[in-house]
Amino acid sequence: MPPRKGTVQAQLASDGTDEPRAHGSEDGSADSPTARPRRKAAQTSKVAEAADSDDDEFEPAPAPPKKKQKGKRKAKAETEDEYAGESEEFEPPAKTVKRSTAGKKGKSRRPKKLELFQSMPLDVLALIMGELDTKTVLAMSRTCSLFRRLLHSPQGTSVWKAARFNTSNIPDLTAGDLEEWMYASLLFDSTCQVCHKPRANVTDWTLRIRACAKCMKANSKQRLKMYGMHNAHRLVWECVPESKWSPGYFDEGAIYSFFWLPTVQAVSARLKELDGKPGFDDYVKERKRIKQAATVDGAAIGRWWATWQASKNMDAWDAKFSRQEKINAKLVEMGYTKREIDSSSIQNHSLMKQARDLTDRIWKTVSPKFVETLEKEREDRRAYELAAAMRKRADALKPFYDSLQSSIASAESRALFPPFGNFLMFDSVKTLYEPEDADQSPTALAAARNSIMDDANRFAAEIKSVFYSQLVKAHNEAGTPLARDQAGAATLSQTAVEQLAKRVESAVKCPSVWCTTYMTFPAVLDHYKVCGSQPLTADSLSASAARILATKHVIAVVNAVEPDRFKDDPPSTTTLYALGTAFKCDDCKSRDGAVGPAIWSGRYQGSARWSGMVQHILDKHTQPTFALPTVEYTPPAPPSPGQDNPGGFVVEDDG
Repeated sequence: MPPRKGTVQAQLASDGTDEPRAHGSEDGSADSPTARPRRKAAQTSKVAEAADSDDDEFEPAPAPPKKKQKGKRKAKAETEDEYAGESEEFEPPAKTVKRSTAGKKGKSRRPKKLELFQSMPLDVLALIMGELDTKTVLAMSRTCSLFRRLLHSPQGTSVWKAARFNTSNIPDLTAGDLEEWMYASLLFDSTCQVCHKPRANVTDWTLRIRACAKCMKANSKQRLKMYGMHNAHRLVWECVPESKWSPGYFDEGAIYSFFWLPTVQAVSARLKELDGKPGFDDYVKERKRIKQAATVDGAAIGRWWATWQASKNMDAWDAKFSRQEKINAKLVEMGYTKREIDSSSIQNHSLMKQARDLTDRIWKTVSPKFVETLEKEREDRRAYELAAAMRKRADALKPFYDSLQSSIASAESRALFPPFGNFLMFDSVKTLYEPEDADQSPTALAAARNSIMDDANRFAAEIKSVFYSQLVKAHNEAGTPLARDQAGAATLSQTAVEQLAKRVESAVKCPSVWCTTYMTFPAVLDHYKVCGSQPLTADSLSASAARILATKHVIAVVNAVEPDRFKDDPPSTTTLYALGTAFKCDDCKSRDGAVGPAIWSGRYQGSARWSGMVQHILDKHTQPTFALPTVEYTPPAPPSPGQDNPGGFVVEDDG
């Protein structure tokens, strides 16, 4: 290595001249064949001309001026001017170079966490480790190479034994072929011993193996299913641990034996290597002893593991309930009642029952979440109580509502009086129950009477206007003969529209989702006041051409079978309901023989009333195109002596 410039070695390397010699040459010439070639062959044209010239001195290309160096140049010029008047022999003092002794930021070695712990005397370290449990010692053996060498060496055997004694007295192994750290890894490790994947929960204590399900299935096999082991040593099955398993169901007496394939391969290779040589019998004897001891050890470990898991689960439950009691006590101290704390959202909270002790630090972290949940429940409870109180005040207006409705003389106008749900939506009524201090005295009710009746009249006019327009449009599409003008548009007076609405083919379904009753307008509104509670909208009562045609089709079927049925009594919803369940859809009848589908089957088609048949046509025979099916009508049986109603069905008149 050539000496650096400015060092004593560099000065001794020079030959007394001011010209530097090329590295690797003896005469100092750069053109020597033994000289190292220049790394930077590509140069600028000016630099190349200067290098090829005959000048004794190499002049590098001047660097471009920098603006930041102006101050330095000025300072340099001032320094030169300071010593301008001195003699030629005067030498200016050398510049003092500032040297920093501080280390570079971020370059210092980061101290290790266990550095001081590693420098502890061995006897003190052994005493500390002797008080730990097996899982902690196993974790320490993986922190650094020093602990790993110490705990994996014979010197660490006593530490592992003491740790096993501290961990619920783990039983000793009699086989002797498994080291202490391997034993600890078998019990408390969570990685597969084959593929090293985490969360390996499948263990076989007799085979001394912990593996994932995939590796266990691939390596733990029965003897007859170990393919490729036909050339194994004849004594190998007597020298390897054997795990026996019984399913415990059906054939309870069946017992299956499993072997670990890598162990079989290793022992078989060793037996083949020692076969016919000294030590073969001793090896076979030792392997047989290990096999017998492994069976005993496996049973002992299994019993200990079951006991330890049960104890661990009990400790976890105790820790959970202890944490729950501490959290409940702290919430009581914060001012919350027992009723609030006993709510399911608190007692079933994910932070409530955890197997961790409730320290001050943990409580500081989790308490805001409990407080947030409790405050939200308080707000919800307050909102529910306010809503319940408001609902109670609204229900108190029911007698006032009944008195307003009964004061209407006309039956039709009384039917158009809004349902109770719409009544409560009036602005004139909201002032009587929404405020917490709402006044429901007779004086306040009497003062609000006129404005409430005005709102009721507006409701009746709106629902009549919307329904009548839909009804006329539906009859027009259904082909019902209507009065028309010269342009062909339907022109009906208000009276004509009201009469059209009372015809049976104009019957509409009750707005309630669960009710299947069909009635004419406005009698259907009176019916809804009994079976419905939700407020109605302008579109709650709808008329369609398909419903009109379906109703006409059902009436035509009755007239075809009984021409005189409606001779004296015109068809109405009352007379149609009096026919009972006398209608069947022939197109939907089962064709599967005499038995037919079960009653719970979707293909079952029973008898229906006229309204049920109309709804069936609308549900089953309108898609993709509307088609009227063949309907069967069975007249009701003649009345028996003394029976007033032949159909046995009583419906109030539509009015």
